[in-house]
Amino acid sequence: MSHHSVLVLTLASILAAGCSVRGELSQSSVNGGQTVHNPYGSDASSDASATDEATAETSDTGFLVQTAATQGSPLCNASALTECVPDMPTTAKDCHKAPDGGAFDPEAGYGEASLGCHIVRGSAGNAVTPACLPVGPGLVGSSCRQSTDCAPGNECVGTGVCRHYCCSGNHACGADLPDAEAGAWPGQFCDIQLALESQLPVPVCVPLSPCRLLDDVGDPSVDAGTCAPSETCAVVWAENGATSCVPVGEAHAGESCEMRHCAAGLMCLGGQCLTLCHRANPVQCARGQTCTGGLPVFPDPLVGLCDRAADAN
Repeated sequence: MSHHSVLVLTLASILAAGCSVRGELSQSSVNGGQTVHNPYGSDASSDASATDEATAETSDTGFLVQTAATQGSPLCNASALTECVPDMPTTAKDCHKAPDGGAFDPEAGYGEASLGCHIVRGSAGNAVTPACLPVGPGLVGSSCRQSTDCAPGNECVGTGVCRHYCCSGNHACGADLPDAEAGAWPGQFCDIQLALESQLPVPVCVPLSPCRLLDDVGDPSVDAGTCAPSETCAVVWAENGATSCVPVGEAHAGESCEMRHCAAGLMCLGGQCLTLCHRANPVQCARGQTCTGGLPVFPDPLVGLCDRAADAN
């Protein structure tokens, strides 16, 4: 089978898996199953099972992420051994903590009180782990100064706004998604931002900022803006080709984008940075590569991704 065919099959498998896992990450499901590799794109880039062998990877900010038996984004480090899953609501009883974060008293009557689950530095100093913390009133979009200002499932990120966690990928950003067959898609996608208080990189749902891939390609009549110099345009919903401006990162073509953004002109798909190209004149592609596109990832027939030539071994 050619490498070209493998890419097409990979795209198909990503989308097929993505349709089957919407909203399914839960505390009980972290015992094994799908590992989500893509922070912004299809949230089902692989059906790899959790492994028992411990591995570790360092994010752009220098914090060690233990990836053994993790479920979802490695930035969250959620597993069967962690006390909570950031996407999901949890209680004092489940966390075995009092609502104020203190020692749990099973006779106190607050067992069903809500707690939030946040990514924090672990006991190793430079490791990260999910942990139960007190909650605040801040819903999505509310201003905040620290993690505990936000309601369960949310993190205080950026310059101080509560955003919903998406350790399980894009579909955590579409929990109230209308019927997809009717063409209605959520106005958010899963991206990486820094938590304001800890400065740890975390996956959260952010608003779409539609744009035109490669900037000068596409129908000028479409209401799509131009990204800022510090951003690049990428496909962020593989299921329908929705685009958004995303921060320019340091990951190059072929490198992992599980814990950092891709460089300009690339997009994150299946956990890997891939090069966008003009199909009519693929000057972005290296020698021996061809520009491969098509639905549903690329509604614009003029845009694709650099891949090896179809007749390559």
